[in-house]
Amino acid sequence: MSKKTHSEHSEDPQKVIEPLQDLQKALEKAQREADTFKDLALRSQADFDNFRKRMIREREEILKFGNANVLEKILPIVDHFEMGLHAAGKHENREELLKGFELIFQQMQAFLKDQNVEAFKSKGEAFDPNFHNCIAVLPNKDCADGTIVEVLKPGYKIGERLLRPASVVVANQPESHHE
Repeated sequence: MSKKTHSEHSEDPQKVIEPLQDLQKALEKAQREADTFKDLALRSQADFDNFRKRMIREREEILKFGNANVLEKILPIVDHFEMGLHAAGKHENREELLKGFELIFQQMQAFLKDQNVEAFKSKGEAFDPNFHNCIAVLPNKDCADGTIVEVLKPGYKIGERLLRPASVVVANQPESHHE
């Protein structure tokens, strides 16, 4: 058995240090990349939070002020209606009053048309619960069962979508009694 000296057992220190230095550099590089990605993730999260808050604010503003344009168009009609009411109290001329209210009605119709809102025909049509609200049923020998004989409130659509059903009176054939 031979004894080995200390120098025979130890390797060249440079051979051990170089790989450790390379590992240290790789670790530092990986740490810098991780820090960069962490910073990017934090910024993205902050950007998303800001975007979400902005969308909530904009949605609230749209809900609060989205109909401002429509309401602005109604105001002149309200003004004319108010003037008509004041005039009604001072004038005894029913024809002038009627003309004033006809003008207001025409303004309202024009406004509704600008908003793509239209009244739909109901009188003489068959009752349809999807478009009509039956207020009363009257016996009527001249019309088929379920025919609308009177419109109490017109129905309106906005485009093809129902805005309000028509309130109607529907005909009913009286039963003949044979005894």
